[in-house]
Amino acid sequence: MVDKYEMSYEITSMFRDINCMIHQRHHDLAEEFKLSVDQFHLLVYIIDHEKDLSIGRLANVFNLAPNTMSEKLSRIEEKGLICRKKDEKDKRIHRIMLTDKGRRMIEKIRYKARKEYVVNALSKIEDADLLSLHTSLKETLKHMQEE
Repeated sequence: MVDKYEMSYEITSMFRDINCMIHQRHHDLAEEFKLSVDQFHLLVYIIDHEKDLSIGRLANVFNLAPNTMSEKLSRIEEKGLICRKKDEKDKRIHRIMLTDKGRRMIEKIRYKARKEYVVNALSKIEDADLLSLHTSLKETLKHMQEE
């Protein structure tokens, strides 16, 4: 009989390792695009939560003082990756938005990390094993969501 506790430990360790390797690949690609890790994380947050982002909100999320966040955003803005627009209702607030250049850069980094790293690794697994893995993970996720 399978020791479920030991198996759960091994599986979660593998998930963590895979996640760390993918995360590191994103960082390596960001560096190739001349982004610091902080800049990359800010841009990812912006692309994923683009609606109604202000300097204050970003400062809270990243646990930074608003003036520190503003400086970080200025460096990204100088690269043409974001822009600031005054809020129509409250002119004191600037909304942070990705430019087309910033959006393309993050999408390219994400694509390269998935395509050139994850897909390449998955392509070395037999189709039947890959389908079994997918089914098992989907079922595990479903059971965990039910708890």
